[in-house]
Amino acid sequence: MRRIIGGAIAAGVAVFAGVGAMGDDTTRDDSGDIVESGGLGVYSFQIGDCIQFPVNDEQLVESVEGVPCSEPHDAQVYVEFDLEPGDFPGDDAIFEAAAARCYAEFDAAIGIPYDATPDLDFTVFTPVEEGWEAGDREVTCFVVRTDYAKWTGTALAADRG
Repeated sequence: MRRIIGGAIAAGVAVFAGVGAMGDDTTRDDSGDIVESGGLGVYSFQIGDCIQFPVNDEQLVESVEGVPCSEPHDAQVYVEFDLEPGDFPGDDAIFEAAAARCYAEFDAAIGIPYDATPDLDFTVFTPVEEGWEAGDREVTCFVVRTDYAKWTGTALAADRG
């Protein structure tokens, strides 16, 4: 199954190094942190994972590159949740619901109110209609830089404490 980046739709599907949506080819330490880069399926994300977005500007993805947070990365997972069941509400409605929840969860996860972080923003991976019809309701929220530049380290309050 595929996920949409930031609610936008494109024609292709980005897959990192042949890793499917459920795969995890990263190496993790005992605490679950990524210590060696690898393909990471969209259904294998863990809170705190740092990733690289696809370089070909695809918006539909099955997998990305997971990297140690000590290396330059595009984004970090800060919350995952499921949307309410029901008929497919449309891409715009899904994105709006996802963005509202990602916004609401930002302060607790990052430890700084969203409106007080001029350098940080968030983006989301949301289900596409095909996935929705198969039962996918999962949303993944990522913290990103407002200029979308790569950064190192963690943005999560729990990891900085």
